[in-house]
Amino acid sequence: ALFQKYLYEGIELVYILETLKIKKSRFFKLLKEYKRNPNNFSIQYKRKSSTRRISADVEKSIINELKEEKKADRG
Repeated sequence: ALFQKYLYEGIELVYILETLKIKKSRFFKLLKEYKRNPNNFSIQYKRKSSTRRISADVEKSIINELKEEKKADRG
């Protein structure tokens, strides 16, 4: 609705930037996407993969190091 109001009703850019908490460059990228397909437009961001995961190799190394440390503490 904000993009539609910006384009057709003259809502101020500053208001939209504050509302969405984005910079001008991000706004105009989103506006371009909105203009391409207004009926299916969404600002929902979908990650392709989790950002807080470590690789399986790193995870194995950490586990092995913790096991070694645990053995050293015991005996």
